[in-house]
Amino acid sequence: ISSAVNSWLQISEFIAWSTNTDLALSSASATVSATAFYHGARSCNSNSSEASCAIDGASFVDYPNILHGDNVGGFNTVLTVMLAAPSTIDWIEVFGRNGCCQGRDVYDISFFDAAGKMIFSLANIEGSTTQAANRVEVSEPSILALLGLGFLALRVRRKL
Repeated sequence: ISSAVNSWLQISEFIAWSTNTDLALSSASATVSATAFYHGARSCNSNSSEASCAIDGASFVDYPNILHGDNVGGFNTVLTVMLAAPSTIDWIEVFGRNGCCQGRDVYDISFFDAAGKMIFSLANIEGSTTQAANRVEVSEPSILALLGLGFLALRVRRKL
């Protein structure tokens, strides 16, 4: 994960969902590293690296409890998350900073296989600052109603 807006990389949480299980948690044996982080304050807790803030299970948080990249050599901090095993990912969520500077929370995300070959990438993904902001769940009755309206529209169209 890197910044898409040439600014500091700031991530409160990265989640990789597979059947309602977050594979990108340190407690799920995922590992994380960052090429640079801001040394102004210790994040998460004194026993962890700043990169680990992004997979600690705590979203909707603000500095200093986030990964906050540094601008060493330009704004080029990269966060790398390694899952414990090859996995199918149903969807991802990236939570940005909850508070100041949310305009920085736009990311480029790339996925690599075990050999280091890029297999998928996403550009200009805006980070969420609230739970499920990027997900919309439609209840089953609503889906049936939409299907019914679609079939009704097809039937009306045939008669015309």
